[in-house]
Amino acid sequence: MRTWHTLTFVILFACLTGCIPAATTESSPEERRRIASSIYETYRKRDTIAWYKEFIANYPDSPYVVDAQNRIAELEAEPEKQREKEMAEDERRKQEQLYFCALVPEDKQRRCCTNRQS
Repeated sequence: MRTWHTLTFVILFACLTGCIPAATTESSPEERRRIASSIYETYRKRDTIAWYKEFIANYPDSPYVVDAQNRIAELEAEPEKQREKEMAEDERRKQEQLYFCALVPEDKQRRCCTNRQS
């Protein structure tokens, strides 16, 4: 089970950092829609302004950009709730980064992890 979680995290991390292309030109329209929906769902689950802005920056041609922009406007209308969510999200990201860095061999951690830790 731990291997599955690790693999899922590594794939998700690669997708979110742009290491794996979201769709290729050989994909069918249905496949591109499915991929776009899956990517947007990943960001939507986080439900913070920062994540929606990152989604818009990474996928400006996505059919979900308008949804993300609308959600940003809704979240900006709830500043206190948004601040609590973002603080929790920051802590979750730090924990994921620490976990990911623990998986990287020590000799490669300098390149991989020290620049990303905050």
